[in-house]
Amino acid sequence: STKFNVSILTPSESKFLEPKPFNISGLHSYYSKENEIYKNILPPLSLLNKTNENDLVNSLKKLNFTNNSSLAA
Repeated sequence: STKFNVSILTPSESKFLEPKPFNISGLHSYYSKENEIYKNILPPLSLLNKTNENDLVNSLKKLNFTNNSSLAA
């Protein structure tokens, strides 16, 4: 049988999961810290400014987000 690991978010935590207008830009900004290829982005998109990038990183830290893309499957 399939088991799901579900965590319950508090209202203050769930606000970080609300849709944001900078989702694609945020992903590129976040991943560009590890791989500069993500700095290549086509208009009308742009990387986040430093304030929004810091807000994104702080929000992800509050959610205990980790990037496991470098782990082997």
